[in-house]
Amino acid sequence: MESPDVFSPALLTQIMPISASPVSRPLLDQLTSTYAAIFAGAAIAAVVLAQLISVADVDLNAKISGFTAVTAAILAVHLLLIWVRSNCRRDGAGSPDVSDLGSLDEAIELLAGTMSASDSFRLAAAELGQTFSFTDARLFLLDESRKDLQLFDSLAPGGESEAAVNEFVQRAFNANEAQIEASAAAIPLARNGRPFAVVEFSLSKEAGAPILNAVADKLSTLVLAGLSFDRSRAAALKDVATSLPNERAFRSKLEESIAAAHAGQPLAILAFDVLHFSEINRRFGHLAGEDVLRFVARTALENIREMDLLARSGADEFLVLLPRAAADIGYTLIARIEAALKDRSVEVAEQLFLEIELASGWASFGADGETASSMLAAARTRREQAKYADSRGVLWFQPQQLS
Repeated sequence: MESPDVFSPALLTQIMPISASPVSRPLLDQLTSTYAAIFAGAAIAAVVLAQLISVADVDLNAKISGFTAVTAAILAVHLLLIWVRSNCRRDGAGSPDVSDLGSLDEAIELLAGTMSASDSFRLAAAELGQTFSFTDARLFLLDESRKDLQLFDSLAPGGESEAAVNEFVQRAFNANEAQIEASAAAIPLARNGRPFAVVEFSLSKEAGAPILNAVADKLSTLVLAGLSFDRSRAAALKDVATSLPNERAFRSKLEESIAAAHAGQPLAILAFDVLHFSEINRRFGHLAGEDVLRFVARTALENIREMDLLARSGADEFLVLLPRAAADIGYTLIARIEAALKDRSVEVAEQLFLEIELASGWASFGADGETASSMLAAARTRREQAKYADSRGVLWFQPQQLS
């Protein structure tokens, strides 16, 4: 039997038979400012009572009953405060106004910049649901061209919200002004006075322009901080020189694939690097070395499957994740990459070209371990063994020799 939701309105009504008459907003403000003190006092009292019960000369069953009573009391105090604050917001004097957005201000102060834009939007929507009534909220952001809006997130159950940008939303964006109808509101989010997003609410009760404009200001701060967080996280998972995912991103995807491999799907990885890369860097400089890395990255991307993930882990090492692939597919792909490299060359200095060759190794889930570290270690070991078993080198030649 599932336990009831302790925060459901029905259960709160049962355990707290309080009058449904409106609670004044001054009382809400007072409760908001003293909530921590009230709960802290109750918690201290609970600790003292628990200590007294633990040393009391009674049997074990009596102590258990006492501890249960103390726990129930502290929970009841917590739920009572939540219920009263919620009742104030729903039934307080008049329509909701800016003073009802204190919890959203607290969220901005404590959490802005610590979560993704999507999580920030959903957090704000949860807080706003206590202030005015809506059945759905949709966040539209400018796309990469910075010209058109596209749906970024929606609170509709099952993602069933309409993804298209309607005229109502577009009008709010173009006018940079809230648009309000009986059952809907669209508010633009702006940065330095220029709109970058629109939030559309499907209202179950009309909301006024003042509170919607205040909501827009606060949502702008929270969503912008979330977008900045998203960019920082993406940058932390990307290699600057090649724009490929880095090893941190690779390991994360590998861990996900290992979970699927435990269910029976085959999995393999490749590890390869550029032979004599340190000599290239020493002879032609690091800029030429980066050109070589980008050249290898482009060639590899052209010769792996769409589902595969190519990453640069550091120096001249590249890693390839091969989901749903056994070792034989790894052999085929590395042979394809090496053949493609033999058919082309990269210019590292004026009129001087290099033909690049690789040293490679592979590992498969199960035979070479069942963790990311063990698979990577096996692939890298085979790659180093290949270097000793093969005397290939870098070939230097002039452009006229290419024909």
